[in-house]
Amino acid sequence: MEEALIQSTRSHRRSLDEEAKKGCWERAPASPASAGAQPLAILQEMIQTACIPPRRMFESVICTLAVQPLLFEAALRSMWLMELGPCTHAPCANVTNAIVKGALRAVSLHQEDAEMHTAATWRALGIVEALRATSGVHGESEGSLSEVIEACLRKCSSREELRRVQACVTQALQDHMRLPDTTHNALLDACERFGDRQECIDLVSMMRERGWSPNPKSLLSLYEWCVEEQDMDGAAYLEEELVKSGKAEYLISLNSQKC
Repeated sequence: MEEALIQSTRSHRRSLDEEAKKGCWERAPASPASAGAQPLAILQEMIQTACIPPRRMFESVICTLAVQPLLFEAALRSMWLMELGPCTHAPCANVTNAIVKGALRAVSLHQEDAEMHTAATWRALGIVEALRATSGVHGESEGSLSEVIEACLRKCSSREELRRVQACVTQALQDHMRLPDTTHNALLDACERFGDRQECIDLVSMMRERGWSPNPKSLLSLYEWCVEEQDMDGAAYLEEELVKSGKAEYLISLNSQKC
């Protein structure tokens, strides 16, 4: 019985290799759904015949399909089949990273439709949230996660949407993921855009505790906001942060260039 399963696995793997050689995954096809369905169907057939595909077979299919926006849906279905089907393979770094990056690439399919483009951007965050909920990962690469977060921050049109992104950032930090300064600065700018001054100050404090600091432009803008609103405590804290982080000299140089 074991030998029969091995032979069946090898046979299906050859089928996948033959499909790849034909190039059906590696170019934009006339019928993207059917092209993506071919390798997915092979995986499903193996499972239905009690021949569980090995992890490396899933990885090959998912990573290859996810590269193309038109085939992303098939890649996503393959990943859920890998993780939630009878296989229950734990997700690996290559797969989760490919899916997160693929979700971002799929957004490009809607460049001409602003509403669909926004929906696809938020869907990418939804996929990140689903990965975290089902497997405890956001996508192994902090770079991929930060790209999704920053894209959604640019699309934020309400406090509710901002809270959703903040929750993702908080969870990532609790999972000891290091997000780049650009992500924290984008979050700070979004908080300022929605008029939440104290939340901006709290975010600066949190960044400082973790060894990061906003860029000088964001700090100066927030400092001026505190002064305008006569929030002297907030202004004093931000002034101290400017000095501690060594940004004061940079800001002085900018002001001197204007004179």
